[in-house]
Amino acid sequence: MAVLMAVLIFIIAFIIVVTEKSTGIHKSMPMMISGAIIWCIASLAGKEGFHEHMEHTKGEVFGIVFFLLAAILWVNAMERFGLFIWIGHLISRISNHSVVTLWIYSAGAFFLSPLIDNMTTSLIFGSLIAAQTAFLAERGDTAITERFAVVMAISVGFAANAGGAWNPFGDPPTLMAWLAHKAEFGDLLGIFVPALVSMLVCTGLLTISIPKIRIEVKHHEGHIPYEGLLLALLFLVLIFVVIASEHFFHVDPSITMTSGIGILGTIFFVLHKKNGASSERDFWQLFGRAFHHEGDTLMFFAGVLVAIGGLAHLGVLNDISQAIYGYFSADWANLSLGLVSAVVDNVPMMAAVIKMDPPLNINGWLLVIYAMGIGGSLLSIGSAAGLALMSRLGNYGYNFASHLRLAWAPAIGYFAGALLLMGISGQV
Repeated sequence: MAVLMAVLIFIIAFIIVVTEKSTGIHKSMPMMISGAIIWCIASLAGKEGFHEHMEHTKGEVFGIVFFLLAAILWVNAMERFGLFIWIGHLISRISNHSVVTLWIYSAGAFFLSPLIDNMTTSLIFGSLIAAQTAFLAERGDTAITERFAVVMAISVGFAANAGGAWNPFGDPPTLMAWLAHKAEFGDLLGIFVPALVSMLVCTGLLTISIPKIRIEVKHHEGHIPYEGLLLALLFLVLIFVVIASEHFFHVDPSITMTSGIGILGTIFFVLHKKNGASSERDFWQLFGRAFHHEGDTLMFFAGVLVAIGGLAHLGVLNDISQAIYGYFSADWANLSLGLVSAVVDNVPMMAAVIKMDPPLNINGWLLVIYAMGIGGSLLSIGSAAGLALMSRLGNYGYNFASHLRLAWAPAIGYFAGALLLMGISGQV
């Protein structure tokens, strides 16, 4: 009974999230409320390990939210110094046609994601898309502006997830499987070609939907934003420090990432000494800007993790995994779990599969990693990359409903890459 009530509460909250555009209710509100209710139900259920599961969920929420907050602050700081307008201007000099821009951004997201992770990649490219979408908005054609933003967001989000799926440092589920010794680093390279093909298929299909327009960017004075470039360089150094700290010292990435807030504050303090009080004030204004634009998405993500953590404690995720593996063959069960991860966060889903430890060979585990890494792209709320893009482009019409209308493109890309991976390994 407790499990049924908890699942029903989650479904109701999910329905409210889906209807956000028509109801005007922010997506974070139902999820945060449902998370608390689900944990109250879990407490009454009296299952063992309640406090341990709750502490684990608290740590997970802290880690993700603070990691996201630090990354958002850095991206906002780079935006504050005009870096993304400058980069957008450079790209427009290569080509200002929307189709070419779509391919440049998708390819860039795919190859950058393994280096700095899919979520941070999406934040950066989301800012680039926002900078160019703002110029389109000045034309006054809302429909074209929103269509451009939505198609770009879906393609970049898919590319970031696909690029991160084959590298432990690009996607949390891949990292979890790697640390659990389900696949070695060399084995993971087997996902690269199928992931690349899935990105090419998805982006190619989305070229049908993107408005065929010239993107006229605001005139740039020509000066190079040295402060913004310095911040970008330091941000890359920070990401590599985060990765190295986790790999060599086993320090959780979120702990190291929080140091980035202090480093960013120090940089603004130095600028304060150089340029006056305005620079110091700008640093604290970054927080206000971050919560104004991304606060709802941050809190939504926290609410999802809280709710999913409660459902995991009640055994719902484990039941889903067992049901899928009991009903389907191993290969199709793996692909089905990827589809489930579009609704249920892929981190606890991967944890449930690793704990269940189905009898899979290396090819089976590669398919699990592929499915968990890319399957979340089917919905805007299915991955950290999608949530990051919603935080940057929500004002331009990118939300759950607008993504759902074009979900056929990432779905076809997902299955194209999966079938190729299965074919390479002789599973089909």
